Amino acid sequence: MTKRISPEAKHIAIDTYAKHGNMTIAAMAAGVTRWTLWKEGTRNLAFKRQLEDAKATYCDLWEALLDKRIVEGGKDSAILLMFKMKAEMPDKYREKFEHKIDHNIKIISGVPRPLVPEIKRKPGRPRKTPELAEAIS
Repeated sequence: MTKRISPEAKHIAIDTYAKHGNMTIAAMAAGVTRWTLWKEGTRNLAFKRQLEDAKATYCDLWEALLDKRIVEGGKDSAILLMFKMKAEMPDKYREKFEHKIDHNIKIISGVPRPLVPEIKRKPGRPRKTPELAEAIS
């Protein structure tokens, strides 16, 4: 059984998650395991929403830093712009993959039938093998 998390530990986990964006680091700061945080999120919907909000805050901070670097320019700004456009306008800038599967299958050689025909047995009667005959006697 997973242990419950104190309100103070929940607060620490949420603040740390918003700062680092990493559930393991948040759990360590709160003095619990990552599994305990996840389990608490499945039991406590309010806590789950707080974790989701903390993750959104973390992403917003990174996005603000990205926007600042794009405005300042520099040699890496074109790459940053490309990723920003993919994130903001995925319908227009996402990478598109087309998968085609060819269903034309040619059989080069068939599987040969067994040389010895299968012996039909009466239902419910086991086939006697040397091992079975020895075990019965």
